[in-house]
Amino acid sequence: MISLLGNPRPWHLCLDRTNWKIGKTDVNVLVLAVITARFRVPLMWTMLPHSGNSTTAQRIALMKRYLAYFDASTVRMLLADREFIGQEWFTFLVEQEIPFAIRMKEGQIVRTNGRELLVVASPYPATGAHILRQYKKRWLIECLFADSKTRGLNLEDTRLTLASKLSLLIAITAIAIALICRAAAQLMGHKYPARKKHGYCSKSWFRTGFDEVRRWMRSGPETPLVARNLVVPRRLRVGVV
Repeated sequence: MISLLGNPRPWHLCLDRTNWKIGKTDVNVLVLAVITARFRVPLMWTMLPHSGNSTTAQRIALMKRYLAYFDASTVRMLLADREFIGQEWFTFLVEQEIPFAIRMKEGQIVRTNGRELLVVASPYPATGAHILRQYKKRWLIECLFADSKTRGLNLEDTRLTLASKLSLLIAITAIAIALICRAAAQLMGHKYPARKKHGYCSKSWFRTGFDEVRRWMRSGPETPLVARNLVVPRRLRVGVV
């Protein structure tokens, strides 16, 4: 995965859950994703055996798995929404020297002179405006979930509920997403998709790479399935947890 990403450390990490129902069964996945200027890819995840929010212990266990492979210095900032708060959780991140920007809940008691504020907790020694600019990148994990599901790879349509098989499928999906982002990077070079008058891209980065990979797959025998200049590691090891 890191070879496909081009090893762009340090990077932003996003922590969030994605969930859906298959009949009466809840599928609930806690995901830690890498976010860069050109990539948004699941890196590690935990299949939660229950519906609803993750526990502090589950979050800490996921971050410890990350720290077993990567140093804390690889994290430019950890971004998360209101679900991921708590004194024990914050203390763990501070002790591990992981900078973070995590939104607080509306009902949280915060001393302020203003009204209707978006309050983001962070130990990072920077201005509030800088922290909020970093926190805005959290939305990219929501885009990642859409890429994995309804707007892209249709992960939900597999109807899988067995945790081990679904976790393996997510691993394959993660590699596919990394390959798609890499294809977009190869195709666009230093450019980005054009924006329309309303400010949004005419075609997303993911869709640009997705269409390119599908073009390779539809190509005739005279065109390689994978572009010649796309380097894929010879050995890919997938760990399922």
